[in-house]
Order: sequence, then C-alpha cells, then structure tokens
Amino acid sequence: NIDDYLEQSAFFGWMCQILKNIHAKDVRRKTHGVVVYLDVSLKRFTTVFPACGSGNSAIELTIAELETYSNYVAWIDVCKNWQA
Repeated sequence: NIDDYLEQSAFFGWMCQILKNIHAKDVRRKTHGVVVYLDVSLKRFTTVFPACGSGNSAIELTIAELETYSNYVAWIDVCKNWQA
C-alpha cells in the first residue's frame, strides 16, 4: 500500500529538473556516480525495502543502514500525503 508519492513541484524545487522514471534495464548504466537524496517520509519506518533491480528481489534495511549503504548526501522533503 503506497501512502505517499513524489510531489513534482517539490522535486523540481530541490533538483531544478523534471522527475523521470527509467527502465529497469537502464538502472545500472544510468545511475553510476549518481547523487542520492533520501526523503524524510522514510524516517517514520523502522526498516525499509529499497528497490533492488527486479520485482522479485528485495533487502530489508534499517534507516541507519540505508544511510550508510546509499552514501546519501542529504535528507529532503519531496513526498506528499504521508503525514498522519
């Protein structure tokens, strides 16, 4: 159940570009050297299951592990409708 979504105008405000999804087969090629930002809406969870490249693969990470493994640069607020 997805209870939030990226707000295009907020994303544009942070990144100065339009949000685009990429095809799964292009992820590795197009994300080499990418800068990672984490949305503050994730902080409400004890663990998360980040995208792992295919529909049948997943790993469970704590927020601290997500911060470590993603090499994120900042927490940002670009999701909408997630607050209780």
